[in-house]
Amino acid sequence: MWSRLTEYAGNVAEIVAPSEQGEHGELGEELWNKFTNIVAPTDGAEKTALDEDEDEQERYISELERALLQKKKQNEVLEQRIQELEAGGGESTGGVNAAVVREKDHRIAELEATVAAVKAQMVDVTKQASSFESETNRTLTAKLEAMEKRLRDLDVECNVLRAQAKQPTANTSTPDARNSIYSTLVQVTLQLAKSTQGQPLEIGDSEEVVLGQLKIVSERLRSEIERAQSQSARFQSAMSSFLAMHGERNDSHNELTLPELQSALGKLGHKLSMRAKDAVELEQLRLHVQHLTEKDEKSIKTISALQTQLSGVQASKLQNAQELADRESELMVAVQKKDATITKLQANENQLRETLNHLGSELDNANTELDELEKAYEVQRAELAALQVKYQDAIEHQVGYDQLQDRVRDLQQNAQEYEQGYLQLLQEAEQVKAKTEAEKAELVASAEAHVVSADKQRIYELEAQLSACEADKAVATQDAERLENELEALDRVLLQLQADHRQQKQRMLELEEILDSAQNRRRSSHNGSGVIAEEDFRRVMDVLSKKTLECDQLREALENTARQYSANEMLDKRLAAQLMVSYLESDKKHEVLLLISRMMSFDDDQKRRAGILSDGSVVIPGNGGGGLFSSLLGIGPRSQDGSSHGDTSDGARHFNTDEKAFSDLWADFLLQEAKK
Repeated sequence: MWSRLTEYAGNVAEIVAPSEQGEHGELGEELWNKFTNIVAPTDGAEKTALDEDEDEQERYISELERALLQKKKQNEVLEQRIQELEAGGGESTGGVNAAVVREKDHRIAELEATVAAVKAQMVDVTKQASSFESETNRTLTAKLEAMEKRLRDLDVECNVLRAQAKQPTANTSTPDARNSIYSTLVQVTLQLAKSTQGQPLEIGDSEEVVLGQLKIVSERLRSEIERAQSQSARFQSAMSSFLAMHGERNDSHNELTLPELQSALGKLGHKLSMRAKDAVELEQLRLHVQHLTEKDEKSIKTISALQTQLSGVQASKLQNAQELADRESELMVAVQKKDATITKLQANENQLRETLNHLGSELDNANTELDELEKAYEVQRAELAALQVKYQDAIEHQVGYDQLQDRVRDLQQNAQEYEQGYLQLLQEAEQVKAKTEAEKAELVASAEAHVVSADKQRIYELEAQLSACEADKAVATQDAERLENELEALDRVLLQLQADHRQQKQRMLELEEILDSAQNRRRSSHNGSGVIAEEDFRRVMDVLSKKTLECDQLREALENTARQYSANEMLDKRLAAQLMVSYLESDKKHEVLLLISRMMSFDDDQKRRAGILSDGSVVIPGNGGGGLFSSLLGIGPRSQDGSSHGDTSDGARHFNTDEKAFSDLWADFLLQEAKK
């Protein structure tokens, strides 16, 4: 059935768009024969075969639709399994399944596009079939009309011949009449021979032969007419049954007229054209499906492999089905609990948002406070650096204080020696006075004048020595008192520095505690920023410790250099040249001169000539004018009224300025010398 429909559709396409114009008539005859065989079969077997073919066609169409639906369902099931494999399977299987799904979607899209193109082609074929159907109907109608006209002409000719046969023979005796009858017989015979489908006849010379041939042709024509009538009757009955079978006629006993037959055949032809179009569409779809099937062989192999994997996965899923069911029940309970927990968490989330907003404001305040504390820390650190400098100065003063204590001990020892000498002188003076009185009493008489003058001279000498000893004792006492006052002042300064250092250290501890608390708050609010601040603080403290160590090393080198230069009796020429150049270039010439005098161990005369001393009197070292510590502390020599030039506030300020300038100058000089 399928081959017959394919051949019929091919013939229809050939008629609609013929390859050669000369074969159109033959194709039309073949199509007519096939149409008559299908529409008007010769017997009931052919009708039964036609019904079976139509049932087979409908069954094939339904099976094809069912196969397409089943293929679509299989694709949907396969896509679902692929999605499950992507969700639960491995990464490699998921990637392959995803690729297969994308390829399948792409092919489905191509198939849909192809179906749309096929539908467009079917519309064109439908239009061409409708035009061919109308043309075929017109051709059939023209053929039927020509056959009827031919039959009518043959009937007329037969009637004429019968009438001529019944006429008397007298009219046929003349030659002209015989010739006309002969020619008429020849024409009728030839016309009838042309109308029959037998072998061509050779016309005889006599009327008898022509009449015999005419009788043979008439018999043959009669048999053909009877056959045509029987075929027409069969055709009429077949058409009636065919139209009744297809629902185009309700009453199958009445004969059909030509207009009714034409209308019924038009409707039936329309139905057959629709079926032909369906058949063509099915053939094209079959070819397209076959083409797609050939294209999808690789994908089918991949799908079969995936189905194998799916079977393994399904086996594992079947093994885990019971566990999943148990877990599902547990998860349902857990989901209910989680729903309750989610509601609680949402309430807590709202509270936490409010708390976070509040904490954000507090964090901003804490950051502001931390910035202020950092600024205060920087200020305190600067103050601590200044205090450390002061502390180092105090350490230097402590060294000077120790030297002063040694000096005081030396002075006290000298004062004790002076006192002992004074006492000895007093004893000697008393002894000399007693001896003098005795001698005076003895020599009063003999050499009063000479002895009186000699005793007076001796008394004057002893009184001068006694006054000198008393003056030295007073000076030593004054030096001891002054040194004691200086020591007390240094003690007070040292105590004040130590108290300031302890207070600054306590302040630093408080600031460190405040910074630690602020860092803890910041760390609790934002761990990253707290870690950065702590790292910055540690880095600053490390740098501060390194700088402190460098300062200690420089201070130690400074002390060693000063001790070395003080211990050496010989002065380096480079140092002397540097001191001279510094004196000439510096604005603080007094400080440079003091440094030169200390380095070169100037005596009092050299200091006086250099203009270092404030007056022109000779100053004994250690007697309150011109000593090392007196020059360092800015204490000038005492005047005759007992006041010291260094006791005024200007002197104190001069002490601070000179001390600072001297320390700076000394540090710069030592650093430059160390570089050399």
